[in-house]
Amino acid sequence: MNGSNMTERKNSSLPFDSVTGREIRDLRQPGYYPRYSTLAQKAAWDEATRVVVTDRMAHPPEIRFFSSEEALLLNAVIARMLPQDDRADDRRIPILPAIDERLHTNKLNGFRYEDMPSDRDAYRLGLRAIDEMAQRRFASVFIELTLHRQELILKSLHDGRPDPEHDVWMQMPVHRFWTLLLEDCVTVYYSHPWAWDEIGF
Repeated sequence: MNGSNMTERKNSSLPFDSVTGREIRDLRQPGYYPRYSTLAQKAAWDEATRVVVTDRMAHPPEIRFFSSEEALLLNAVIARMLPQDDRADDRRIPILPAIDERLHTNKLNGFRYEDMPSDRDAYRLGLRAIDEMAQRRFASVFIELTLHRQELILKSLHDGRPDPEHDVWMQMPVHRFWTLLLEDCVTVYYSHPWAWDEIGF
């Protein structure tokens, strides 16, 4: 790989081809099954499944729980936790709306740890902490940080060593918040037919 390609890759969030060094972008369907289509099989599904999956594709829920500022922040966090930079813009799986819908309707994931607040409160507290950590460490709100700096903040949460420290993590364990956030992102992503296409499901 030549020097210019290396420099470009360091400044990009896109994945790259390890052989050519070129960025992988604007994919209609990432993964190892380029011609696989889950939706092409919907005639064989039962009616209830067809209705649920078709509606999931056609009508992502509106944002009703998060404020506009919280939604922008969470969207930036999601983009670093489960990047879709290689996908074409119109083929990105909408994760934020589904999380917002779960919280708006106050649906639980089936359990809650006794040392955790409600999921609704956990998200509001966690997002506030992330933004304030970004401002303390880098003198800027999270959504305006470089991708690398965003990832430094998030990695500190992943590692269970928030940098900088924040009093929110005295109110709820950082590792439990991280698990909640990751579980929601992964659950939403892999409930979407485009993700099923990606893994040949």
